[in-house]
Amino acid sequence: MKKYYEDAGDNAAFERFVEVLCRIIQKYGKQVLKSQNGHIEQMADVSDGEKQNTMIEDKAA
Repeated sequence: MKKYYEDAGDNAAFERFVEVLCRIIQKYGKQVLKSQNGHIEQMADVSDGEKQNTMIEDKAA
């Protein structure tokens, strides 16, 4: 066991935390990435629409 903290109890708790976090990432990581990619695509679509509106307004002025 690697030593992260001076206190053995803190060290054990940290290692358990890291193990649980790794399991959560392994279990839900793909779903989170898919969800984030969907949000990013939606944001890109919105900013493309805003750019088009700005260009139309600039031409009208």
